[in-house]
Amino acid sequence: MWQPDSLSPYAEVPAPPRRPHARRRLRGVVLAFLGLIVLGGAVGVGFVLSRPLLRHNLPDNVPLLANTSFVTYTDTHQSGLHEQYWYYTVSNSTLQQVTSYYVTQLSVNDWQNVNITNVAVTPNITATRDDGATTIYILASQQPLTAQGITVTPPAGGIALEIAIVTKT
Repeated sequence: MWQPDSLSPYAEVPAPPRRPHARRRLRGVVLAFLGLIVLGGAVGVGFVLSRPLLRHNLPDNVPLLANTSFVTYTDTHQSGLHEQYWYYTVSNSTLQQVTSYYVTQLSVNDWQNVNITNVAVTPNITATRDDGATTIYILASQQPLTAQGITVTPPAGGIALEIAIVTKT
């Protein structure tokens, strides 16, 4: 017998039967996707956080060789000057390679008046910024480097490196 409600456009249509594993697969895909997001975020945060740790707050406009290892940092204020000193070792590098790198890269990073003295023994590179208000001094040595009461011993086949930035206050 005919029932008018059964032909109604609003009649309830039963849902197709669900596959038993579809929900588990979807859950697995969602969890894998979230895991990739978390892992990618952790790697990105690690990169962002490790950069300052590798440079130890050395300003971004100061180049730093890739094979450099941080040793120590000192910071002093005296007689209208703010003096900051970073000490590093540079592995598998010669004085010529380090000197050439800094002479080229300081100019690229907007340092002016790049000058080098004592090239053969212990190169001393200087440059200025901010109309001479900031001066950078870079000293490289194949022998132990002693400055500011600190001794930095270069690795075998490497260099001891001092980077000093002096700013007039």
